[in-house]
Amino acid sequence: MKKILSILLILLLSFPFTYSYFHHEDEINWQEYNQDAFDLAKKEDKPVVMLITAIWCYWCHVYRDETLHDPEVMDYLNNNFIAEMDFWIGR
Repeated sequence: MKKILSILLILLLSFPFTYSYFHHEDEINWQEYNQDAFDLAKKEDKPVVMLITAIWCYWCHVYRDETLHDPEVMDYLNNNFIAEMDFWIGR
């Protein structure tokens, strides 16, 4: 039983836990979570909105599909916020 649990744990840890991979092609101008993004927010006088999601989260999928893919939401986020990802996968 311990061997099976160990294998399952290794498999589970090998999958990406962040949902950012599914957002890297969005029209939202996602920024990497680092000091440069905070400096940009300060320079442009915009608040930071951070996306923290997980690949296994059902409601994260719903949020992405029903909210983040809405053109009005994308425009609003891009014009009024610096949007950051919890984990970065480049474009």
